[in-house]
Amino acid sequence: MSQQRKVEKTGLLWALLALVQLTRAQQSPFTNCKYAERGSLTAICTNATVSTFHATIYNFDHLDETLICSGCTLTHLITGTFDIGGNRIQVLDLANSAIETIEAHAFTGLIFMEKLYLSNNSIHHLERGAFHGARKVKKLYMNQALTAPLPPFVFHGLLLLTDLLLQNNSLPLLETQTFEGLPNLRNLDLRFNSLRELNNSLNSLRNLEVLLLSNNQLAKISPTDLHGLSKLLKVDLSHNFISTLNLNLGQPNSLKKLNLSNSHVGSDLIKLGVFHGLYSLEILDLSLNWIVTLPKQVFQELHSLREAILSHNALTEFATGSFSGLPYLRFINVSHNKIKRAFITGKLQLHNLQVLDLSTNNMVDFDLLAFLRQAPLISKVDLRDNMISCPKLRRITTGFKNSSVQAATDPMNCSELDAGEEDELLKEISEELNNVPTSKTGIIALKITMLLVVIVLIGLLVYVQFFILNRR
Repeated sequence: MSQQRKVEKTGLLWALLALVQLTRAQQSPFTNCKYAERGSLTAICTNATVSTFHATIYNFDHLDETLICSGCTLTHLITGTFDIGGNRIQVLDLANSAIETIEAHAFTGLIFMEKLYLSNNSIHHLERGAFHGARKVKKLYMNQALTAPLPPFVFHGLLLLTDLLLQNNSLPLLETQTFEGLPNLRNLDLRFNSLRELNNSLNSLRNLEVLLLSNNQLAKISPTDLHGLSKLLKVDLSHNFISTLNLNLGQPNSLKKLNLSNSHVGSDLIKLGVFHGLYSLEILDLSLNWIVTLPKQVFQELHSLREAILSHNALTEFATGSFSGLPYLRFINVSHNKIKRAFITGKLQLHNLQVLDLSTNNMVDFDLLAFLRQAPLISKVDLRDNMISCPKLRRITTGFKNSSVQAATDPMNCSELDAGEEDELLKEISEELNNVPTSKTGIIALKITMLLVVIVLIGLLVYVQFFILNRR
């Protein structure tokens, strides 16, 4: 009986709202819904209120794929606000509509909707089930839309949602079950909030691929915060206050890009095991932090690493051994540190390293020959803004001229060598370079030769085995 009364009450409320809206529409020519320019498949409702969508004489049909609310005041979205018969709305734009509360089933009736824009509102109350009835929504935009924390299960029912944008909402916390019921979410944007911890709120997002958490107040990533999110491809934790980091994504995982720049990361955090299990990681950004030293083999598990970015830290030494054992590493940026010397360490070569940026440091020397032996495919070395003396700088610059490496140095403050001096220095360096495998062609030829040797050995083994079988 109570349910019947509730239905009757809701029907009466809608009738009263429609009557009020019709009265206002007669009094004000500025409240209306109309079709936009021809071919746009867009309807625009200007200065609308909650009752407008039921009271308007405009007929929403198959030509209205997008509905834009312009200058609207939709303070309280009640149940069935958009339950408009015959509509085929796919995109609903309610940005800047002064929304404060959203009741359960407010979007019921929008069975074709795939994109919903709620950005730039002042929502302080979202009922559980607010998005029920809009099960086809794939992208939900709620940037700068909230003035209160998100309740548990608030997105329940959005089974097809792939993108959720929640930037600039000053969110202080996330409930453990905030994101429950989002099995297909791929991209989650939580940038520019006030989060201090993740509170295991992401554990149910098993298909998440991109997680953006920059510009928060996160201090700790615990072992359970990202546990099981093995499909993550990109994690951005930049501009935070990270003192504890444990990316326990599970095995195997797919993480390819990790950004920890400008997150107050110190040497105490960069220790053996901190990157455990990140075998697919390709780009690691540790720039703009407080790192003073790099322990040996700290990157040893990053077998797929291609780019290591450590610029704008407080490193005092650069040792090639810190990056040895990384067969795909192509780019190292350690510019804007306090590096005085570059050491050639480690037994393994940096076989694929192509670019090394050592600019803006305190280096007084650079052993060109030793480095070329360690990184035979290097194509560019940046040594600008260091403290290398003119004689050493001339030798380095001349040495680079006689190799396949492009050098960036500061020769303008040093007097140039005359032709005879340069020829003599070139001859001296050429003799030293004779045994250095700087040529890419030479490396390729060596690999081909080794491959041919292997093929010949396999052929011999097959022949011997065939011969033995025939003798039997």
